[in-house]
Amino acid sequence: MKMREAFVSSYRTKELLHWFPGHMAKGLKEMGKQVQRCDAVIEVHDARIPITGRNYKFDLLAGKPRILVFNKVDLAGRNVQHHVGKVAVFPDRPERHRTAETSVERGADGEMVTPIFTNCREQTSAPVREIIARMVDMVDVEALQRDPPYLRLMVVGIPNVGKSSMINALRRMFLGKSGCATTGAHPGVTRAVQNEIKIHQTPPVYVVDTPGVMLPLIETEEMGLKLALIGTLRDEVVGYELIADYLLYTLNKNKKFEYTKRFALDEPSDDVHVVLTAVAKRIGALLPGGKLNLELAAEHFVSKYRLGDLGAFTLDDLTR
Repeated sequence: MKMREAFVSSYRTKELLHWFPGHMAKGLKEMGKQVQRCDAVIEVHDARIPITGRNYKFDLLAGKPRILVFNKVDLAGRNVQHHVGKVAVFPDRPERHRTAETSVERGADGEMVTPIFTNCREQTSAPVREIIARMVDMVDVEALQRDPPYLRLMVVGIPNVGKSSMINALRRMFLGKSGCATTGAHPGVTRAVQNEIKIHQTPPVYVVDTPGVMLPLIETEEMGLKLALIGTLRDEVVGYELIADYLLYTLNKNKKFEYTKRFALDEPSDDVHVVLTAVAKRIGALLPGGKLNLELAAEHFVSKYRLGDLGAFTLDDLTR
């Protein structure tokens, strides 16, 4: 069956290009003030969109040592670390591209950036543990010569990439304490710059959690759909059936046909109505009167992708 070479949907595309709630603008302004008190920045990304997910507004944090944490690497497929290291550390400055094997990137302006790849859902993730060691190596030595010595880090990222989960993982690993930062499956759970949260004892390390800040301008419809697919935009803003249609296009484009077996399809299909009908039948999604509930089927279809049940791969092209 011939598949779509470009994404064209039968669903009316809702407003995707200007989703920047007021609390994000306020949070970004507050971050600009707070970063002056911080020794370094941890910028968290979803490894599935390492280029699309880079928010140029975070340039206001430039000048501080920065770790790029590419989280949810388990959902991004094999070899993602090699490709991400090449093209996503400085996506708009190709002369500064490095491979992921280089532990610390230093540009002509002296800015230090290092990538780490994590899965914060793992209880004992070695890369998560490595974040503190890397940061201690990167910060100004004067920060550790205070009396008493301590480090203050700022954690930033777009919505729903796992910032709070990472903070909780660090706190659990180094202090043996349960979560302190609020987490959730929906974007925008953290809505204001938070007070300092202690995550490490020797040296004392504190983090400042911040609200997920969306890009003020989403340049293309497909860029917006990538963000929607991983849960960065609110599902109700975009619509589950549109997200499901883009997911189907993406699965077929990447030759990820696990959905056919899971939902009892004879073969891959490029028709989202056919696929959602099969999903609805499989999960028993019915409306009053016995009609199939395709919206509920679309929600289930999308949720299975987000859990990694329909294949692991990046949404950005990392081969360039």
